[in-house]
Amino acid sequence: MKKVILIILTFLSIMSQTSFADNGEAIELQSGYNNPILVGNGVPKSPKKKVTIYIDGHTIYFENNMFENYFLTLFKVEQNGDTSLVYSDYIPAGATYYKIPDAFIGEYIIKFSDDSIYYTGEIEIGV
Repeated sequence: MKKVILIILTFLSIMSQTSFADNGEAIELQSGYNNPILVGNGVPKSPKKKVTIYIDGHTIYFENNMFENYFLTLFKVEQNGDTSLVYSDYIPAGATYYKIPDAFIGEYIIKFSDDSIYYTGEIEIGV
């Protein structure tokens, strides 16, 4: 009986991962703290684990309402390597995807942040 339950749980896990993988290219985000929290020995607390989002055209998908109540910020990567803020918006509670306006095409750095934690990575939009 335990074996059957294990097989069912494994199958459900694979199916849930596949459904997001079908939504476009996987982008792994790095994490960090906006204001590192010091622990007892004075060393900053380590960042949270990496997170994966999926992008298809101008739509970004994220699992389990991962970024609800976060801010999404886009930074344009210039030819000389500099970056400039070009877009920012709030992700409402319950959101499992976000559509970036069609005017944005090319390479960007995306950042999801709240008061203390951020996730960031490089994306190509509409390419």
